[in-house]
Amino acid sequence: MSKQQQIKYLIECYTIPFETAYEKLSVKVWNMMMEAEEIRD
Repeated sequence: MSKQQQIKYLIECYTIPFETAYEKLSVKVWNMMMEAEEIRD
């Protein structure tokens, strides 16, 4: 594995978990907002 491939691999290993965690968090926040909207109606 070349140096560039190693760096790319490391970046993917670190960013992918953050992206999935961020997506889950966004969905959670979105759902909470939707529930709050329903309560107000």
